[in-house]
Amino acid sequence: MNKIFIIGLILGVSLCQQRTVIDRLQGTQVVEEGENETIYNIHYYEDEDPKEKYEQLMNNLLSLNQTQLLTCKKSDSHEFFGMSFQNVGRINNDIKNLKLKSFEDDCFTQMRVSYEYNDAESKVQVTFMPGKYKNGKQCSEFYMIGTTLNYNIVKIKKEQDYKVYFHFRNEQQKQAFRLAGAYIFRTCDHFDYWIGDLLTTVELFFGGFSANPYLGSIFGSYPPNWMIRSNIEFIEKATGYRWKERPNVQVDWSEEEVHQGDFLAITRFDGLDQIIEWGTGSRSGHSAVIFEIDGVKWVVESQDAWYWPKKNIQKNRWEDWKVYAKNAGFNVAILPLSPEKRAQWDQEGALKFWNFMEGQPYGYHNFIFGWIDTPKDNYPTLLSAELATYIFSFIEKFAPSISSKMVGEGLNKRLGTEGLTIPEITIEAAKRGIEIADLYAMVEKDEWIYSDGPSQVCSSFVIGLYKAAGLFGQYHVEATEFTPKDVYQLNFFDKNYVVPDKCKINDPDLPYCQIMGTHRMELDGYNTIDPYEHMNERCPSQAPDYYRPDGQEQKLSYRWKERPNVQVDWSEEEVHQGDFLAITRFDGLDQIIEWGTGSRSEHSAVIFEIDGVKWVVESQDAWYWPKKNIQKNRWEDWKVYAKNAGFNVAILPLSPEKRAQWDQEGALKFWNFMEGQPYGYHNFIFGWIDTPKDNYPTLLSAELATYIFSFIEKFAPSISSKMVGEGLNKRLGTEGLTIPEITIEAAKRGIEIADLYAMVEKDEWIYSDGPSQVCSSFVIGLYKAAGLFGQYHVEATEFTPKDVYQLNFFDKNYVVPDKCKINDPDLPYCQIMGTHRMELDGYNTIDPYEHMNERCPSQAPDYYRPSDC
Repeated sequence: MNKIFIIGLILGVSLCQQRTVIDRLQGTQVVEEGENETIYNIHYYEDEDPKEKYEQLMNNLLSLNQTQLLTCKKSDSHEFFGMSFQNVGRINNDIKNLKLKSFEDDCFTQMRVSYEYNDAESKVQVTFMPGKYKNGKQCSEFYMIGTTLNYNIVKIKKEQDYKVYFHFRNEQQKQAFRLAGAYIFRTCDHFDYWIGDLLTTVELFFGGFSANPYLGSIFGSYPPNWMIRSNIEFIEKATGYRWKERPNVQVDWSEEEVHQGDFLAITRFDGLDQIIEWGTGSRSGHSAVIFEIDGVKWVVESQDAWYWPKKNIQKNRWEDWKVYAKNAGFNVAILPLSPEKRAQWDQEGALKFWNFMEGQPYGYHNFIFGWIDTPKDNYPTLLSAELATYIFSFIEKFAPSISSKMVGEGLNKRLGTEGLTIPEITIEAAKRGIEIADLYAMVEKDEWIYSDGPSQVCSSFVIGLYKAAGLFGQYHVEATEFTPKDVYQLNFFDKNYVVPDKCKINDPDLPYCQIMGTHRMELDGYNTIDPYEHMNERCPSQAPDYYRPDGQEQKLSYRWKERPNVQVDWSEEEVHQGDFLAITRFDGLDQIIEWGTGSRSEHSAVIFEIDGVKWVVESQDAWYWPKKNIQKNRWEDWKVYAKNAGFNVAILPLSPEKRAQWDQEGALKFWNFMEGQPYGYHNFIFGWIDTPKDNYPTLLSAELATYIFSFIEKFAPSISSKMVGEGLNKRLGTEGLTIPEITIEAAKRGIEIADLYAMVEKDEWIYSDGPSQVCSSFVIGLYKAAGLFGQYHVEATEFTPKDVYQLNFFDKNYVVPDKCKINDPDLPYCQIMGTHRMELDGYNTIDPYEHMNERCPSQAPDYYRPSDC
């Protein structure tokens, strides 16, 4: 990657942050309103002594190396990437009044944002409403707000409203706001520290600017010492790992000692490798491989670095490559291919691949996408898909070729479009109901040909060669989804390798030979992961642990505990408005839900008081139940039905705070609309599936489900249509397509069927038989209508029973009656009937948040759930 571009981008972002009143584009204005006055300029030194501020700034610049742990927060010293932004919310047609995400270092107790749209004047007024001072009157907040076509930054220092105006000059700008909304980003550090933060960050990249080893520390090919030290400090702060020094001795490693398929794991302390390490958890930032052609051993690689004498996908003789590597300041370890994999090597296939790829450009098109597998769980704390999109939409105005190469063409591929700009991509994605983060997470395909040819970064090229040589056997993998860490963790290398003594002198404990470098290449998880189908397509990677779910089969580990089958006498006076009924019946269907979601409750109902009468309201269509559809039953009647059905029932009491918040008028309006509507078969599957792969039990997949329902469709089209057909049509914006027609249409648009299933289910969708809500969705719909989610926008249709009982909506101080403790002494709620104990894992622990439960994995045995998924 062009290093000058990286440094220029950092400088540009930092400098543009200093403009607080005038928008990056025309037609935007900030107005600060006080008592009976309007101020059109925001002064940085307002009510403060400029000399004092200058002295403080100078003191800050003198403490560049006193950095703290890397995160997005205001700091007392300078941070790497401290001048970055954090996504704190979005306003759109569904969310007109929003409470921004809050953090400990916020200047105010809260920050609310609302907007008013004036269609006649093509104008939007956005109002920022801070709460009370939290961290002193000198503390100020900076926010960037905008679409991919209109941007603004506002400084907020006082306890008063601040208004931002967007004047839309064309229909595209209106569409961008109406369809995709406007994101709000919070700056990480204090403004006074931004210059120091910038200089601290630039130090990671500043040096080793050419391929000439004789031009000194800055303009030569070798990274200067300060650059190496800075990058080591950065990685320790970002990931918790500290690189260990070793004697900078080059092991004499001849051409006879390298063999076909040996992998070269490489790190250079130049900032770029450390960005890769930060994002992926890798200890290697560059990859190359030994490939023998006509008896000559070559190092082949995808390479475009400023410090390297050649560009593109290339081959170099071993002795020449070692010189280039030493001049570049490489740390290099050689990982020997195992005898089994070497015997498996298909030279004809590998040569065919090489002849096609030689000379092709470096894979900028998938530099980002190959690393991003999930909507949220691959980004460092200071980055997100939304922020990346806004940065590249800004770059596109001045350097469209860079933006197109880094993300533009790749996003077009995912949409099945060509030539759309970043703003046009966000609009098109919004039209299809695709979040921009989900677009980034779609799988990169080896078969895609970009405007300048096939695209493979260094690690993808190595895997492409391994794949062509037959090393993955029957497994289908996309080489473009592999990072350097994914390569060295493959179980492809020699477990019985005897490390030569000349290597052990410097690195006695490494299971491979490091032939050069100032720091030890400790490759975590080396040679441990067997290949599997669609490997590395959906793996999270976040510091500090870089948790990676197992790609192999897993088993459910929970066993239900028996209890005395005693019914607790629980009267109508003891149930209250909003109390949640968590229910399980051992009938197979409930256990399928448990297997897929990890829930200990598979049916849901809620207490709803109408005109002084307490009803159990629920969405129900079971064969064992006397009534169908969305219904209400008197408490005493419901208990009889439940006992006859063999229910296990626990009552979760709504908290006093939530009960006080209850909007009965809104709840009644919702109930009057929903009563009698059919059970939500249309989202029975979709409400549980949030990701392309990580919600399915080991025996199921989106592809298998599609084939099953396409078969059912031939004999029972109404069942297939109700379970998946209409829902998939909704996701495509089509009507009446059959399952085969849906798969064809999705393929035309470049959408994988698994990605189609994972698209968010919308509460607003009306199906052929009406609105559609399963039991848990109906409960959340009532809670939502009653105002319990406040300003947060959630789709009720995305909640499973587990998502309901884990909500922090219930009474933490509830005193369990003694009559309940007799059978269940340790439960924090009362189980009123059933043969087995309702142990609700994670009960009452998760606060609501924006777009809650739309992107959560759920796989046995741990059912790992990222925060804010």
